[in-house]
Amino acid sequence: MWIKNNQLVPQGWVITDSTSTQFEITCVIGATYRSTLWIKYNQRIHDGWAVIDGSGTSLQIIYTQGAGYGDKLWMRNNQIVPQGWVITDSTTDKFEITSIQRAPKGAKLWIRYNQQIPAGWVVTDRFNTQIQITFMG
Repeated sequence: MWIKNNQLVPQGWVITDSTSTQFEITCVIGATYRSTLWIKYNQRIHDGWAVIDGSGTSLQIIYTQGAGYGDKLWMRNNQIVPQGWVITDSTTDKFEITSIQRAPKGAKLWIRYNQQIPAGWVVTDRFNTQIQITFMG
């Protein structure tokens, strides 16, 4: 849907294109896991979405909710890691993130240092730049 660029973008919608006088907006309510969308810079990234790419004045985002335990995605490293995910690997400009959603009790996962340990998880081992966490429930 197109709106005038002086109007507020409704909650649950994002700007996907623009002209000098209008915004194209797209609803993100009801997105499914791994849905992707290109949005314009300078807007809030909705909860449950991660930035995976960027080009010119746009960002590509992916919906992360509904993942299973152990699912992996790569995202840009200058963005917020979505809730229910941890950083398990990295390059100079990307983070590999792994889902901890629906983890079984006793599940173990190696993650990168310098991130908050998720609720219900404890540190059980360390090696170089990684720590092993175990889900206690």
